[in-house]
Amino acid sequence: MTKKIELSGKKTNDSSKVLINQRVTHSERIVFNFSFLTSDKKYNFTKLEKGLYKPLFHSIEKLSSEHLIYILNRSKEQGVEFIDELKHSITLTEFSNTERERECDDKFCVVRISDKGRLIGKMNGNLFYVLAVDTKFDLYDH
Repeated sequence: MTKKIELSGKKTNDSSKVLINQRVTHSERIVFNFSFLTSDKKYNFTKLEKGLYKPLFHSIEKLSSEHLIYILNRSKEQGVEFIDELKHSITLTEFSNTERERECDDKFCVVRISDKGRLIGKMNGNLFYVLAVDTKFDLYDH
């Protein structure tokens, strides 16, 4: 069954804005957001090897289909790991010092892409902001 989210036709005082109906959010499954992926070519998709796309999306699909509680209770090899800091800084200008960043956990969250690399980001409840793709294993101490 397809769920339909409709925009409200009501206009605000500003004729360029449209009111959007609020919807209930569900937080039992992890959601990945790539809109703040670093512009650093070493840690984004620019230099990602072709053979990593399939494991990457397989990991995302698998984690997205499971309950967040199960993922958080797994070992770091199969779930997520939280780290205090990165060894190298990554360019996060659009994300840094925003309300979105302030709403996130203080620690960085790491998701393994098999043994080929890691997704590194920040968590806000079930929302995972992907900030970097680390295939060289040099963004944090292992």
